[in-house]
Parts: sequence; structure tokens; C-alpha cells
Amino acid sequence: MHDAVADRHPQALSFRWDPVADASGYVSELEGSEGRHTLNSVEAAAAFTGLVPNRRYLFQVTALLGAASTDPAPAFLTSTTLPEPPAPVVVPMPGMLSATSIHWDWSALAADRAVTITVRILRDDGGNTAAISENPAETGNVVDWAANSGIRYRLELSCPMPHAPAGVNRSLSAPVHAVLAPGSGAETVGGSPLPHHMAIQLLRMRGGV
Repeated sequence: MHDAVADRHPQALSFRWDPVADASGYVSELEGSEGRHTLNSVEAAAAFTGLVPNRRYLFQVTALLGAASTDPAPAFLTSTTLPEPPAPVVVPMPGMLSATSIHWDWSALAADRAVTITVRILRDDGGNTAAISENPAETGNVVDWAANSGIRYRLELSCPMPHAPAGVNRSLSAPVHAVLAPGSGAETVGGSPLPHHMAIQLLRMRGGV
């Protein structure tokens, strides 16, 4: 059998593989630090949910041939992805036209801290992107003294997953990010409204509550 990761999500992994001739079904096992998950399927596919984001898992599948079974396919490591971080809160500094305060807090994200997570605060002026803070703590604040109304900020999380299977980037998982533009008046992320708790937090930081 040739194993392949079909899809990866923060809390789910799905797999498919080449069917085995005359197989009556399959037993799939996924093992992580929280324990082992087992699924029985008739089709050459399996989907596991309720997993831990940003965690490595060992996958293995066995084909059933009547009352017998084949040898398990070679096991391999894969991983769930990072969850989407909340957008950084962007607040213009009173009386300072070129200064903006950027606050971030991703401490509530469900992520496996056993794997190193690299964090950056990025400034994007529409043509150039530059990091203004590298490897910040889970929560913090930084002031950008070169801000203007056209600048957007991004909180970017990424993590190394060197044991990802074929077809998955082996050196660095694709960064996930959230973006917020300052001074727009419409508190949205990618066109969607900010989560309620972040909108309230932003309002408080601006002195509205």
C-alpha cells in the first residue's frame, strides 16, 4: 500500500491510499502523545477528528482479507497544522501621526507548545514587507514609529515539521497569519468582522469603554 496524507487541518487529518485487492476493509491507527485513535473503514480512506493542533502523529494502516490481515503498511509521521492566530490589535498613538501601537495575544490558541513556534510581527506597506518584531512572546506590544494609514500588520506563526510525509513541506509548515489595518474604522480581518472579544478589547484600548 502507498500511504498519502489527503488533507491536514488544525484538529483533523484525513488519509487515502491505494486499495488492496480482495480487501474486505481496513484498520487505520493514528498515534499521538495523547493516545491512539483507531478507525475501521471499507473504503481505502480514513478521517480523524478531535486532534490537537500543531502536533505530530504516527499513521499506519492494515488491510483485512477475510479473517486474516496483511502486514501493516510502513508507518510514517505527519502533523496537524497551526490554528489561525487572532489579528493583532492596531491602535494609533494619540498625538503622534507616525506612531502605531500593535498588541497581540495568541496565548489562548490550542497548539502543541512542545514543537517550537516561530512568531513574527510583519509590516506591509503595499510594496515591502518587513519584520518589526521576531519571536515575540505569546502576548505583548510593540510600537511602530514609521506607521501610516496605508500600512497593514500581520501576526505570523510557523513551526518546523521535519518528519512530514511526501507531498508536505518538510522544512517549515506554511505560515498562518491574521491581518488588521490601522485607522480604517472597520474592525475586520480579511473582510470578516473581528471576533466579539477582540472588538471589545480594541474598543477598551481606544478608551471607548
